[in-house]
Amino acid sequence: MMTTGTLLTLFLLPAAATLLFVSLLWVPKLNTPRMAGVIPAFAVTLGFLAGYWVVIGFPVLPPPIDAKSQLPLVAVAALGVSLVAMRPSQNELLKWTTHLALSLVAIYLLARAPIAFQWSTSESIIRVFLLAVGMTLAIESAGSFTRRLAPRASAATLALVAGVNAPAMLFSDSLLLAQLHAALGIAVGSVCVVTWLAPKRVSLAPLSTVTMALVCALWIICLLFASLPILSLALMFLALPLGIVTCQLMSASHARRRAIVSVASVFILVCASVSVAGLRYARTSVLGSPDSGDDTYGYEYDK
Repeated sequence: MMTTGTLLTLFLLPAAATLLFVSLLWVPKLNTPRMAGVIPAFAVTLGFLAGYWVVIGFPVLPPPIDAKSQLPLVAVAALGVSLVAMRPSQNELLKWTTHLALSLVAIYLLARAPIAFQWSTSESIIRVFLLAVGMTLAIESAGSFTRRLAPRASAATLALVAGVNAPAMLFSDSLLLAQLHAALGIAVGSVCVVTWLAPKRVSLAPLSTVTMALVCALWIICLLFASLPILSLALMFLALPLGIVTCQLMSASHARRRAIVSVASVFILVCASVSVAGLRYARTSVLGSPDSGDDTYGYEYDK
């Protein structure tokens, strides 16, 4: 159980690390369009890793087979892909392919234990592919949000997805994943506050890739090793695509109204996703359930 001091550190350290790195945007030589995207993405990655250190400890290389130990690798891989995707010459097909490759690698790392010891070959291929498609759709939709909406609306959406989702981890019997999700939400929220104060200094496209890759990774771990309902994960995957569809259906001449409705549609689906997990938790609390999740996250296979 976390002490009050550790809990405060979990909240303060990711925010401090993120804001300290984001402050580099005010260095004159770094105030360029490219660095406006690079620095926030690095800042959120650093902030999440700071929270990971508070909750779990320093990452181990090579990491054990358990899923939670793969999260630093997923964070670094997502950061690398986000920076590659910033190249102006990269077309949409290549960007989708790159994000699909990131998703496949991330899910393989997170699901190494069940792939090796539980699932058959065909079951592994089908599950990894379906999860990768959902993760890719979420990452692409987040990037599309940053291109279609104003920076402040995009920032609000990313903060919403990174922060509001955390209670679903608690409802799925995983305090550890809830703490990691909270650290990510604090890091993303810190950048989003800066975006609201100085929207012209921040580019959110690379940040959206890192954010959604880590959000999806945490939810997939919760699905595989805790007790997250599959419906909750599906609703989370579909939240941002629904926001994009809503954005496209509305007239571009009403930019503010379109932004409000798009963010609200994402909020509704995110809340529905969390509510499904909450209802499952309430039902099992009343009726009782022998399955409370696997808090080893696959570590027992690392022999």
